[in-house]
Amino acid sequence: PKLIGTAGRRWFSRWRAQYKIVKSQVGMKMKVAWAKVVRRVGVLMRNYVRLRAFWALLFPTHKMRWMSVDQTPSWFNNAGHTGSYTTKGSAPTIRENFAATRERYTILTSVPSWGHDDEAVPPKVAVLFKGKPNGRIVKSIEDEFHCPDFMMIQVQEHGSYRSEDVVKALDWILPPATCPAESIVVLLDLYSCHRTDEVEELLQLKGHVLLFHGGARRHSPR
Repeated sequence: PKLIGTAGRRWFSRWRAQYKIVKSQVGMKMKVAWAKVVRRVGVLMRNYVRLRAFWALLFPTHKMRWMSVDQTPSWFNNAGHTGSYTTKGSAPTIRENFAATRERYTILTSVPSWGHDDEAVPPKVAVLFKGKPNGRIVKSIEDEFHCPDFMMIQVQEHGSYRSEDVVKALDWILPPATCPAESIVVLLDLYSCHRTDEVEELLQLKGHVLLFHGGARRHSPR
């Protein structure tokens, strides 16, 4: 094949067209209507404006601080969640470890609006594995893995966060506010484990403000 110049850049496209090779898409689709997404964004933006205006009246000399916290699931083998090249009209014939595509763990990340004191140190992140709390997995991780200061390891039976796990992570991530001007607006989505009394009580105890934003749940097309 000609692999130099324009002909080289288009070689793969020509090869796919010649043998009718297409990519099977395993994309993600919105689970809520677009009109509902627009309404949710509108509510969120109006809440932003109200909070900023109120803050400017209370603390005109202090910069407002925000932090977004959220979780995302991942899998030990992501091959089952991506597409593969195959002949047009035929099903993929790839063999994969299906069980590994369902062995999930969850990553909780935090993004502060004020940046970081040390650019070499990333924002705090928590990783939750599937297993029994205080069981064998926690012990093996503690024995074999040197956990950096910016990371927290958690374990839950189904590999996804519950309210008590969110409380522990937020308690570890958020510094206490010594005065009202040090309050942080913490952004969480409407996931059920975020909307609990324990989460709200923790943020109030630490002197921070809780603000929910509506999401747009996604699912794989059938």
